[in-house]
Amino acid sequence: MIKKGINLYKNNDLVRDNVILFISTLILNIFGFLFHFYLGRALGPKDYGILGVLLAFSYFLNVFLQSLQSTFAKFVAEYDSQNSFGKICYAFRRALRKLFIIGIILAFVFILLVPYIGKFLHITDLNLLYLLTILIISTLLLAVVRGVMQGLQKFKVLGLNLTLEGIVKFFGAVLFVSLGWKIYGAIFAFVLSLTLGVIFGILALRKYLLWENCEFFETKEIYKYSFPVLFMILFLTAFFSLDIMLVKHYFSEVDAGFYSALSILGKIIFFGSVSISQVMFPKVSALIAKGKKHKTLYFKSLGAFLLMVIPLMILYLVFPRSIINIVFGNEYLGLVPVLGVFAIFIVLFGVVYLSSFYLVAQKKYRFIPLLFLFNLLEIIGISYFHSSLLQVVYVLIGVMACLSILLLVYILNKNES
Repeated sequence: MIKKGINLYKNNDLVRDNVILFISTLILNIFGFLFHFYLGRALGPKDYGILGVLLAFSYFLNVFLQSLQSTFAKFVAEYDSQNSFGKICYAFRRALRKLFIIGIILAFVFILLVPYIGKFLHITDLNLLYLLTILIISTLLLAVVRGVMQGLQKFKVLGLNLTLEGIVKFFGAVLFVSLGWKIYGAIFAFVLSLTLGVIFGILALRKYLLWENCEFFETKEIYKYSFPVLFMILFLTAFFSLDIMLVKHYFSEVDAGFYSALSILGKIIFFGSVSISQVMFPKVSALIAKGKKHKTLYFKSLGAFLLMVIPLMILYLVFPRSIINIVFGNEYLGLVPVLGVFAIFIVLFGVVYLSSFYLVAQKKYRFIPLLFLFNLLEIIGISYFHSSLLQVVYVLIGVMACLSILLLVYILNKNES
């Protein structure tokens, strides 16, 4: 049995790449888990609630990271399948220069909006929000670096990059918070982890930056593709960020802290399986570039995802008290009735996430307005039904169940092209 598994790992690149990236993502998430485990206890529910809503902004920044990473992964995968390394060189160099400038502009715009954001979220220390501007440039540059790694299917290097981020984020937070920097220390550790990821990535990919025959070509197609991907990921990210902000708006600071902890526990399930979509995406893009069939790869990926997350969902449903007590302590046991139900929402969201990446890899964008429509339904639902945190989660499950079914039906009825 073990020998058969080893042979499957060696001979099947889908399995091998998923294992490599899964382990790396698992390490990243273990350190992310430790990051929140430590801070949830070190800061307490009130301050941790503020940190939770601040980190929700990083999820929106992650929209740019994921959309640009996915864009570059797709085109680099196509260029790599055609051995067009000169195009990879030119696109890589140009993107780093262009996105550095865009990052500065976006940071300035965010600074102008900080007073209004602080008022809505009841955050009086605006310096915490100003500190987030540093994340913008690092996030954009890291997107390019990881997109090139993913497109080249260099999953070992990408895995090391993810591992570095997790290690620096956790140990940095422990160091800076223990020095008395509190929330500032947590945010600074987060910034440092992304910045070092950019430096490591550029060094690892310097071969392509220094390619002698760097081939000029019109890159409009790349950035044109990035817009629908950007909106797709924006709407996907909104599903697990808008709820945090709405809870912060409608509930007390302590309840908001509880919900931030709940969100982190739920995302452990999702982020532990995100490697599957990252492996699937460039492989589907390469198959399309070669004119080969790809729907089977989607269903294999979906099956692998469900095999991975359903056991975790069952654990959350059966042992919520133990999980909450181990991770966040007795102060958060009020979440016991909610945790298992929230895990169901996360599994449904994972199906939507994987399906969306499969569709956009084919340059099929008609489903993207549907994501936006369901964002609006989430906002409306929580705005009307927020008598308890459990009621909020029921709204999320209803929205995501309908959306996941619609996308699966759409994929099943679409021809491969």
